[in-house]
Amino acid sequence: MFAFIISNGRSGSTLVQEVLARHPDIGFITNVEDRFRWLPAGAGRFNNAVYRRVPQALTRKGRLRYAPSEGWGLIGREVSPLLRRSSRDLIEADAHAMGWITEAFRRCFEERARVQRKPIFLHKFTGWPRTGFIQAAFPDARFINVVRDGRAPRTSAAAPSHLPTGPNGRPPASPIPCWPGSPGK
Repeated sequence: MFAFIISNGRSGSTLVQEVLARHPDIGFITNVEDRFRWLPAGAGRFNNAVYRRVPQALTRKGRLRYAPSEGWGLIGREVSPLLRRSSRDLIEADAHAMGWITEAFRRCFEERARVQRKPIFLHKFTGWPRTGFIQAAFPDARFINVVRDGRAPRTSAAAPSHLPTGPNGRPPASPIPCWPGSPGK
């Protein structure tokens, strides 16, 4: 079975993906496969076992790490830059109109799922929704939609994790004021 996490950026979807990817029955693409173009699909056969055993320090964001990936580089290479750099929602009609891209998309994920031999192959997409396109390529796929209060990503983006921390070990107050009724007020 294929499962896709769909969300906008900075919504917590990476956390959802990383938690689910630690389950032994889940297969996925890693950032290693994404970055190293010379790796064959079979290189990911042990993604889950390695990810569950890698020390937490080697899976943290913001550095070279081993973790599940959206695989944009891999998708751009093996499927098409059109899917990677979509400027609008991709719908079912697009899957039919761009049959060769749909087939390449299906082949990319099916090959990795076959090699990893896990009951569920999980992948995350952020940015423009591609649910209609994905559903046409994988009619039996399941979708996990991660939704976040629209104000929160703006505040999150304005207070990146690389800011210095104060004496209490917490980052300084957000530079963006909170709206009345929001958790920060």
